Amino acid sequence: MGDGHGSVPSPRSRATWSVHKFELDGRPLVALVNAAYRNFPDKIRFPWCLLVSIPLRDPTSAGLASGPEGEDMERFEQQTIAPLIRAHCVSHFVVRTTHKGHRDLIFYVDDPQRVVQALNDLLESGATRSFTFGAMQDEEWGSMQRYFKRVEPAHPSWLRWRSHPKQPEG
Repeated sequence: MGDGHGSVPSPRSRATWSVHKFELDGRPLVALVNAAYRNFPDKIRFPWCLLVSIPLRDPTSAGLASGPEGEDMERFEQQTIAPLIRAHCVSHFVVRTTHKGHRDLIFYVDDPQRVVQALNDLLESGATRSFTFGAMQDEEWGSMQRYFKRVEPAHPSWLRWRSHPKQPEG
């Protein structure tokens, strides 16, 4: 997924992806973390944390993605979500987690207004997968410290954002 564009220096070229495994609520949480953002000097220019949460259609008994579903999720992330976000804001893709039947994509963006509208439009037009999303101001990227420091995450309060579920077809 894209890590940003424009004249802002990006850790994209020096991406250091690592996998972290935790337990949260008695279930495994698997996080793919771009540690190159740990000391990113321009965090203040991307003060909004954007979370896109995609429910798995057929999670394993542990709540993770099976091989085929993992591939399907990757396609949706790469071909739908990432291009939409890149087209509507300057973004940095920092963390991806899978836990309790959901895949969460965490970006930091300069301004969420246009991308939130674009995500709403995608839901209304009938996206191939349902998802929820939310944005909250996080100038210090504090929500990501648990992943950068490889500390088991606490109950993430940022998952209580206003969500926009796909509307049932009438």
